[in-house]
Order: sequence, then C-alpha cells, then structure tokens
Amino acid sequence: IHPGLLPPSMQPMTDLPATHESLPATLAHVEKSMIIRALREHRGNMGKAALALGISEPIMGVRMKKFGLDYRPFRKQS
Repeated sequence: IHPGLLPPSMQPMTDLPATHESLPATLAHVEKSMIIRALREHRGNMGKAALALGISEPIMGVRMKKFGLDYRPFRKQS
C-alpha cells in the first residue's frame, strides 16, 4: 500500500516533497501538510484549525476543498 492511497489522517507527515518540484507545487504541498497537521491537532475542528493557521474558517474550507480534504476523518482519531 502506497501512503498516498491512505486517508489524509493516516498519511505520514513530511515538510517538503522528496522530489524537486516547482515552487507552486512545493508551496501547495507545504500548505496541505500544514492544514492536515492543524486538523489533526484540533481533532477535525475547522474553526480551531483555521485560527491556529491564522486564516478564517471560510478560507480554511476553500483550501480543504482545493486539496480534497474532509474534516470528518480527523474527528475519529483517538
């Protein structure tokens, strides 16, 4: 099983991609990683995760949609 096939809440965290990607691709990767980390830390609470990231909850929703993320799997973590 490739880590990319797992739900985001189960994927390993990396700060930077292993390959040499373009700046926009690298920034998108870092942004997604930060959102996942915030959702993990706040157990899927989008408002608290957004606050921790310094963005509004509506912007958090836009970013999550961009990356195909859902808050619900993060709420099921123990």
